[in-house]
Amino acid sequence: MTKRTPKFNVFQDAGGQWRWNLAGANGEVVCQGEAHPTKAKALRAAESVKRLATDAEVAVREDSPVGAPSAKKAQRKQIAAPKAKPIKPVSAPSAKRATVRRRPDGAPMSK
Repeated sequence: MTKRTPKFNVFQDAGGQWRWNLAGANGEVVCQGEAHPTKAKALRAAESVKRLATDAEVAVREDSPVGAPSAKKAQRKQIAAPKAKPIKPVSAPSAKRATVRRRPDGAPMSK
């Protein structure tokens, strides 16, 4: 039985962008990168993650739930919404009111 090792896969997606992912020894994808316009950039990104991950430490963040940005980061990203202009109510035309076509001199046109 051959032992499988984790592997970075670089591939082109359906939209023509290049992506990478890291498959574990069992073949399941454990992480993936963003889209890149060229194969060279996707390869460079995968190599960068490979190089940086060897020195990375595992840290548990207690300041925010999993996947959520830290409180400071969230505060920096808050943008004030523009003030909305008040909406004028529109009344429906009355059923009793009929449109009267008029001649250029202002007199009503006969049917």
